[in-house]
Amino acid sequence: MEFSLAKIDLTKQKIEKKQIPKKLIHEWLGGRGLGAALLSEDVRGPTDPKSSLFITTGPVTGTMLPSSSRLEVTGISPLTGFYLGSNAGGHFGWRLRSQGYYAIQVTGKSKKPVYAAIMDGKLSLHDAKDEWGLTTGELIKRFDAEKASVACIGQGGENFVRFASLQFDWRSAGRGGAGAILGSKKLKAIVVNTGKKVDVHDEARVRELSKKLFKNKNLATNRLSSCGTSNVVEYSNKIRTFPVDNYRKNHTPQAKKINAFAVQKMTESDWGCWNCPVRCERITKSKKYNALARGPEYETIFSLGSDCENYDMDVLIKANDLCDNYGLDTISCGATIAWFRECCQKGLVKEKWAGNEMILDLIEKIAFRKGIGDLLAEGSFRASEKIPGSKEFLAGGKGLESPAWDPRSSWATALCYATSPTGADHRKGRPVEDDLKSLRPLSTKGKAKIAIKDQDKRAASDSTGFCGFVDGHFDSQDIIEAINSTAGLNVDEEFLQSLGGKIIQLERKINIEAGLTKKDDTLSERLLNYPMKVYLKTSLIGEKNLEEMKKEYYKLRGW
Repeated sequence: MEFSLAKIDLTKQKIEKKQIPKKLIHEWLGGRGLGAALLSEDVRGPTDPKSSLFITTGPVTGTMLPSSSRLEVTGISPLTGFYLGSNAGGHFGWRLRSQGYYAIQVTGKSKKPVYAAIMDGKLSLHDAKDEWGLTTGELIKRFDAEKASVACIGQGGENFVRFASLQFDWRSAGRGGAGAILGSKKLKAIVVNTGKKVDVHDEARVRELSKKLFKNKNLATNRLSSCGTSNVVEYSNKIRTFPVDNYRKNHTPQAKKINAFAVQKMTESDWGCWNCPVRCERITKSKKYNALARGPEYETIFSLGSDCENYDMDVLIKANDLCDNYGLDTISCGATIAWFRECCQKGLVKEKWAGNEMILDLIEKIAFRKGIGDLLAEGSFRASEKIPGSKEFLAGGKGLESPAWDPRSSWATALCYATSPTGADHRKGRPVEDDLKSLRPLSTKGKAKIAIKDQDKRAASDSTGFCGFVDGHFDSQDIIEAINSTAGLNVDEEFLQSLGGKIIQLERKINIEAGLTKKDDTLSERLLNYPMKVYLKTSLIGEKNLEEMKKEYYKLRGW
């Protein structure tokens, strides 16, 4: 089998087909592992014209196996200055594989807006003067979502909002600002149409395994099928990990206004990524604003909802819709607005908080960098440098705004956020359940082992092409068979168990080249030193406790 890469050189204005050395596939599989390996060959700042952004699929991506849609976006983040790794689903990965490509590299910088096309086996670059300025939704319609997939940026990426997302049709690689990188390179979109059936090493083996995996009862009974990720709201609220009011609270009696039942009432239909039986996405509609949203998912319900103390589903759906169309990471966008809301309340800025609809106004201003939006487009950490006294309100790590799982309720999660290659990122480590099972979630003992196990597992999973919501229901031997039968490899249990740790080590090496030191492995003031009532106790992580956990973590990692 060949593993091809489409190299888009925007300075030279050409696209060419390259072969990925098979030793890289044997060592790193694909997805997150391959992305890190490719990036490690030349680490540059995010706005350096010679810097690269990679889109990498996994061995199972686009095949007949269930829930095999995932891809990874890898680069250096314009928001944090450190490693950018963001995972997304949808249909783009399948279509890219159907055209015979395993990965994409974007490098160089164009003098004018362009878009790239991988269609009918041909590679081409096109003038994008008519596409520049369009929302992601308008662009998707222009290229016909039924026949082609689009990786694109909205106005957020065009205007270098540092947390601009890269949209894959209606799915988002949101964390870290990949959209801003493409915007700086003047690449509006990559369009890929449907090609041939995805090539696999042994089709008969893949077909038999597919039949077996589709019979997995856990897929049919998965709660994500009935109400999507919004089903997590009540659970998280109950165990006191649901951030509220810019992380000043960890639960709210108003959660019922934005929970799964509230989402269900506004749901028009559902949608699924490539070959996924779960179909966790909900398409909701606000009649008040005449807005359709893909979601809101749990993280968005937090960031544009509870974190801003917005319990109005109409505003939440409209805010979700705006972020998707402008190409903004809903987590960083909402968290930055929540931080600014507290600045307003504390009198640190001239603006006054004017209620929930101010969220919509601020999203518009951020996307186009108008007025106060120009500052907020930098993200809360950079913006705090301009507003004296506001740093104590920040919630996150390494310059990345914190997601919807309060680490003060799970110190193993706090350790994951602090040591993550990307910053406070639930996709890189969120062992809340394992921490609860330890019966001592608010202690330092044993947290390093829990954190490492979760981080390594996620890194390996993100390298396969399987969805992280689903592959946990598969037996490890089935995952090994999936990799070997699709890619023609001969991996075993030992390989799979060691892969995640190898990826974490490589990402660490990249971060060190980008300027990271151990001092950056920390949490913001709000997360570290703001006490929170949890399980009838008061949780205060503090620097001493974090350092104790990090010491054990570094020892186990060999750092």
